[in-house]
Amino acid sequence: MKTHFFLTQSQIAELYAHAGETFPFECCGMVLRETATGDVKVRRCTNVYDQMAAEEPENFPRDSRTAYLIDPAEQVAILKQVDKGTLQIVAFYHSHPEHDAYFSAEDKAKAMMFDEPLYPDAIHVVVSFKSNGSRRITFYRWNEASRDFVEGVADEGTVRSA
Repeated sequence: MKTHFFLTQSQIAELYAHAGETFPFECCGMVLRETATGDVKVRRCTNVYDQMAAEEPENFPRDSRTAYLIDPAEQVAILKQVDKGTLQIVAFYHSHPEHDAYFSAEDKAKAMMFDEPLYPDAIHVVVSFKSNGSRRITFYRWNEASRDFVEGVADEGTVRSA
């Protein structure tokens, strides 16, 4: 089943707001659909990359200006609701402060396990947020035919995928 993806103007504004509030560090979160109502909401998550880098520098060699890790406790709480059938994961998102909105090799590696996507129906949204005022959202979807993530068309004000 392909996930239909559409962000409203207010959801796009929420992604930009989150990126701006955490700048110059990466923000992260999910876009979730409530199964009972069909409502789609942006769920901000905590980036714990710096905490993990302090505890395990050999496994987390960067910092949160160029990396993110969704708080595992927050992710588990969301996944429990997904398992119960009350939520569906529509998308994961994170920002690239002072960088373009592209799906990096690191982003792809986090989205995969054993050469398969962890969440094949989920969209991966990248928010570029720069101090010069430039901002852009792109999204990436798993394409089974090419066995890779492909970029969707996105520009400020409209992000959609069928």
